[in-house]
Amino acid sequence: MQCSYEKSGKRCQAYAMKESTFCFTHNPETKAKHLQAVRRGGSAKYENGLIPTEPLDLTTPVTLLPLLADTINRVRKVDFDGSIDVKRANCIANLVAKMIEAQKLLKLEERVVNLEKILQ
Repeated sequence: MQCSYEKSGKRCQAYAMKESTFCFTHNPETKAKHLQAVRRGGSAKYENGLIPTEPLDLTTPVTLLPLLADTINRVRKVDFDGSIDVKRANCIANLVAKMIEAQKLLKLEERVVNLEKILQ
């Protein structure tokens, strides 16, 4: 059901809440919660419309691999016809190359650790 709030002859386009004729924004019973949500949203720090993420440990290949995989998956977007933008494709290629380097370094570290165990 559509919200029953009207202003200047125009009706709110949002859906009404369960057991109410108003949406969350216009419901008198949720006014305090609505104001709280608006304040929280307004106080969030946005940079060019982007939400900052938590800092990651980038000191070892083990911690870099999940970051590279996540970034590749976020960049991988195709057009409706299945094609991919050249800039995205180049970005993915560079990220994959870095991921392969990190994997090689990780395997090398494992070999060194195993050799050190043998030599002790």
